[in-house]
Amino acid sequence: MTRSSGEMTVYEPGSRPELFEHPAIFLSASVPYLREPEDVQPGFTVEDNRWLVASAKPQRIREAISHLCRFAFRRNVDLVFGGHPAITPMVLESARRFGGEERKRVVVFQSLFFQEKIPRETFELARWELGTPLWTAPRENDRWQSLTWMREAMIASPNLISAIFIGGMEGLFEEAEIFRREKATRPCFAVGSTGGAAAELLACDGFYQEAAGLDTLGETLSYPLVMRRIFHDLEPF
Repeated sequence: MTRSSGEMTVYEPGSRPELFEHPAIFLSASVPYLREPEDVQPGFTVEDNRWLVASAKPQRIREAISHLCRFAFRRNVDLVFGGHPAITPMVLESARRFGGEERKRVVVFQSLFFQEKIPRETFELARWELGTPLWTAPRENDRWQSLTWMREAMIASPNLISAIFIGGMEGLFEEAEIFRREKATRPCFAVGSTGGAAAELLACDGFYQEAAGLDTLGETLSYPLVMRRIFHDLEPF
């Protein structure tokens, strides 16, 4: 069930089944930025954050996401991800360009813990005709527990056929861990050539890559080729 929290609708896993009727990819992506020391995720250091920012390739991140959207929406595959001000408007615009207008193609999760902190442009720059924002309830007024709960709720979404990791910061590692635990039979792809956390994830022993190939995901800068190989691996859904 969903329940109201002021003007927000709080999502509970299992609700809104109409949003999850079609095959979907879980996208874990962001353009890394420098955090204040007090904002670094537990288990990581300021130096870890600086390394992720230094290694990230913002233009490649955007190009990879753009081509993922084009391949997914033209194949009637939806996207599920956690809202990010650098990503959300681009994905929603791609849904408008490539997804048709017969239904919503994008589900964007946010935690209500951040409702006063989320930049206004996250919503003002986004065109929501083909997307739905879902809010998860805070946990014990704790930032990190609230993020973990939001990530678990996202990854519990029905009909996820795969996870794709692009760029990203510290939270990408947690999302990868949750996905591999909860969706163990579903393939994961880290597009390491975009830098950030995805590059480190690609190097992890045992990380599932399938026939897309480490050379494709780690080195190839032709993102249409990368996505073509990933979707070839995923067919039939």
